[in-house]
Amino acid sequence: MEAFTDARDKTQWDWTLMTMVPDWITKDMVIDAVEQVAAKDRPVRLDDLRLESLSEGLCVQALHIGAYDDEAALLRRMHGSSSPTTASPWSGDTTRST
Repeated sequence: MEAFTDARDKTQWDWTLMTMVPDWITKDMVIDAVEQVAAKDRPVRLDDLRLESLSEGLCVQALHIGAYDDEAALLRRMHGSSSPTTASPWSGDTTRST
């Protein structure tokens, strides 16, 4: 957690950029789009693009407005807060930022 909140050591972060897409987007559509982009100018991380479903389950969520480098205080509060359904601290080991 210190890599997120104190050191802000981004070399230690393991993250995936996730963007919501409409339900009607299919894997075949994504494959076709990747092929079209690759034919023009292949971005470095193009092969990492994929379509996945994510089911979060119970989670803590907050809106941070501002620079990513200024979100450490919010992350500290989120990870130190109690779950809305229990009195025990939230013990999740994953932080997602969208």
